[in-house]
Amino acid sequence: MVHKTNNIVYDRNIDGDYKVTIQERIANIYIRKQDFYTENKVFPYAEMSDLRPDLIKRARQMAINNSRKPHIWADMSDEEMLRSMDFYAKDLNTGKEGLILAAILIFGKDKTIMSALPHHKTDAIYRVKDLDRYDDRDDIRTNLLDSYDRLIDFVDKHLDDKFYIEGTQRIDVRNKIARELCSNILMHREFSPYPKNPKIANFFKEIGLADELGSGIRNMVKYTKIYSGGVPEFKENDIFTTIIPLNDTVNAPVNEPVNALVKLNNTQKLIIKLMRENNQITQIELSKELKVNESTIKRNISKLRNKGMLRRIGSDKNGYWEVSSEK
Repeated sequence: MVHKTNNIVYDRNIDGDYKVTIQERIANIYIRKQDFYTENKVFPYAEMSDLRPDLIKRARQMAINNSRKPHIWADMSDEEMLRSMDFYAKDLNTGKEGLILAAILIFGKDKTIMSALPHHKTDAIYRVKDLDRYDDRDDIRTNLLDSYDRLIDFVDKHLDDKFYIEGTQRIDVRNKIARELCSNILMHREFSPYPKNPKIANFFKEIGLADELGSGIRNMVKYTKIYSGGVPEFKENDIFTTIIPLNDTVNAPVNEPVNALVKLNNTQKLIIKLMRENNQITQIELSKELKVNESTIKRNISKLRNKGMLRRIGSDKNGYWEVSSEK
């Protein structure tokens, strides 16, 4: 409970009343207590031209790939697709209809996002031992789809992968944890362990980047134990914090190593594996097989070419992939 006396804000819990003086903490308390989801804020002057058609196309394809039956978005126009997600709403104060903030954060051009929400940022920081400085950082100020890709790439860059046989299926444990962690960072933007932005959360589930609430947490606990032997911690203070314990022995034994002299992320290793199995596989087929968007495939293929691991022989239509031999 929060209450205000003589312009002083107190945060009340079972241990007593605590005076809060830092403005950021006061703002977080009010956000935590409010019933209104800021994702629903209406922008009546925002238009479809303020959004990126390529992101809408990407989301449509991801939803189709994630669905076991024909998806309703397949035959919809871009505006119809957004309306089906309730990304249009009427401002009851003004009576005007417009796109809501959720649509802008997911599909908006960077300039549009910064205009609607100037403080929008996701900060990925990598620290080793010395917590007073960082060893690497990615200051992410873009739409939520590209933000998710960059967070996953950041994890791939700094944490070793570790595979696990579950039944007859080979599971990448690190990516299982990273997927749940990164999607929750972007969905629960207002420091709550619950889906403070349910429309964004439902969108992430629709395109296959998140699980139902509860099952994702269970999976994070399950796979963290496999990855490092530890148990994740979930702390609800002014900022909801998730801690994934690591240890110095998490040096992933990959059953099928690809060129030990070149450090590859998991996506690149899987691309190499699939190209060895079928050297005429297309980027669209790779995208569907790995359940990532085409821009991620193109970016990683470019990196593999720069590392000398891959080259294209012949035309895009009739050529094939030449993969370097393992060393």
